[in-house]
Amino acid sequence: MYALGDKYDIPHLKAFAKTKLAPALDSACTGHKALLGAIKLIHENTPETDRKIREIVVRSVRARLRDIVKDATAKNQLTELFQTTPEFGIDILKDFTEVPALLKCSSCGPHQPQVHIKIQCATCGKTQPNSFSGLY
Repeated sequence: MYALGDKYDIPHLKAFAKTKLAPALDSACTGHKALLGAIKLIHENTPETDRKIREIVVRSVRARLRDIVKDATAKNQLTELFQTTPEFGIDILKDFTEVPALLKCSSCGPHQPQVHIKIQCATCGKTQPNSFSGLY
């Protein structure tokens, strides 16, 4: 639907498709295979300059990444996606570096960028100051 809105220059159709995409991708009914397949379709049928629609799929994958890598079939599909659609891999890495944490906001909903991060040692549990100087 989004690609048709783009092809025929129908901004309202593109906007409508965007509003429906995130809930559809985040739905429990959307399996990993469908989610990863949607990414390939989006990258093949939308201009690279259209960042908003690509951000939606990046955030959806980030929300499920742990589950995806635990599932051998989904992990293989993700690996293949990175090989055939390298710009998606770059988008994922860029999103992780620009927005280190995505959490649910009681006002805005799931997958919202967070400003402050509590840094805690995974070994001893000691909380570190909110400084990124120790990150590498």
